[in-house]
Amino acid sequence: MRLPSLRLTWPLAAALGIACADPGGTAQLAEGFVTVENDFFDPTNVAIGVGGTVTWTVGGGPHTVTFTAGAAPPDCGALTAQTCVRTFPNRGTFDYGCEFHAAMIGTVRVD
Repeated sequence: MRLPSLRLTWPLAAALGIACADPGGTAQLAEGFVTVENDFFDPTNVAIGVGGTVTWTVGGGPHTVTFTAGAAPPDCGALTAQTCVRTFPNRGTFDYGCEFHAAMIGTVRVD
């Protein structure tokens, strides 16, 4: 007896939090995680799918996550040993930085 196959599509994979490749070959993630400590964002660049979220976890501080332009979600204010989660409903590249440390910069790319 032959069992039917299950096709894992991008929307289903994203809903399950599974990384998969789009036709262009870029990994699409439903969630991204950034550590904020010692005056840097790690990783500096995060790529997620439309509707995905990014969580910034601040170990020290204070630090901010301040978007520099575009239709980005609201900024995260001054954070000390806290987390900030933002959802990205639109495609685009969203640059951000820390208001307290000019060298701290990062990018969220939403495909």
